Amino acid sequence: MKKINNIAYTTSVVVRNNNRKTKQNLSFQGMTKTFEKDIYMHPHLLKAYYGVESNKNKIAGRLPKEFIDKLKSQNLSQEEKRSAIKEIYKSFEDCISILREIEKTFPDNLELVINKLNNTQADSEDDINKFYGFSILDKKELEEYLSIASRSIEEAFKKQNLIDKNGKVEMSYLGCGCYGYAFNISFKNEKGEKIFHDKTLKMYKNDECQKEISKKIAAKIKEKNQTRNIEAELKETEQKTRADKSLSENEITKLLERKRSFLTKEINLSLEEIEEEIYSILSSKPTNAHGIAAEANRALFLKNKIGNIKNSNYVEAHFFDFKNNVALFETADETLPKVKKPINLEKFYLVSFDDDNPDNEVCGRLVDYGGLYKTKAIVFRSL
Repeated sequence: MKKINNIAYTTSVVVRNNNRKTKQNLSFQGMTKTFEKDIYMHPHLLKAYYGVESNKNKIAGRLPKEFIDKLKSQNLSQEEKRSAIKEIYKSFEDCISILREIEKTFPDNLELVINKLNNTQADSEDDINKFYGFSILDKKELEEYLSIASRSIEEAFKKQNLIDKNGKVEMSYLGCGCYGYAFNISFKNEKGEKIFHDKTLKMYKNDECQKEISKKIAAKIKEKNQTRNIEAELKETEQKTRADKSLSENEITKLLERKRSFLTKEINLSLEEIEEEIYSILSSKPTNAHGIAAEANRALFLKNKIGNIKNSNYVEAHFFDFKNNVALFETADETLPKVKKPINLEKFYLVSFDDDNPDNEVCGRLVDYGGLYKTKAIVFRSL
């Protein structure tokens, strides 16, 4: 288990606005309040809060109210409570450090992913994600890893009397998206009964890992390109095209010319060009609407504006750890209260670009805060 420093609560960033420098002290609470105040789309502001991402020991948001209430019931002193909270955060960090070690092996498991894809009809990004990442591991092996990873949380929760000595913390893998991996965490007493509502731990992907995978995929594509036969591929295309009786001879000729031009260009791509193209697809680098900073900003902003977000159609977000690139949410399931008041994004001048992704909605709640843009920003982006 790697050693970590104690959580540092303050840092400074500089926000440039209209050529004027404003020094902001983004503390533990200050950073949370900054995100709660507004949705930041302007590039200068993005640089400012993405700068926080690279700063060590930074957390926006708070522990779940259930955890805090349990600590309060123990009549702890302020110092004891502060120490307990720090230890709980550290337990999640230790958990993630184990999951990160597993993530480092993904580039080496690329052959297994390719073999699984070749034996299925998977052709979309969502299909590929079913075989990518933690899904490539043997089920029993994955369960063992998650049991080890959850141990640090279990030990900390027992020490802080959040669960009893014979209680259990259990983790399971939910799946993989474009920007991260999701795990469900259950907290149970000695009878196996849940004492807190399940939480979802979202671990954002390590971009260096994505780069390594891109390089390996590019090398295989380059190797395959060297053995491709343009004439054979054109002949196959021509046979399929002529089967469509609605096309004229002239249209078929033009289609085959375009196909030849495309194949020639594709086959002659350099290794670096292929790497760049693959990485553009796999990259998990943050954008102004995706990644941990953007999602933290949107989740905490909406949570602050809505008040009781538990009644909304968005799952509740708790905290975002920028040092470890991880976040904690409520798990969307049937045990949550029914949605009483869906969030009207237009009221906050927001629009979602991810509405058409069915994986973003679970049990009637949206589980992803990425893809939310300010409507004014969209107007200026189109100029």
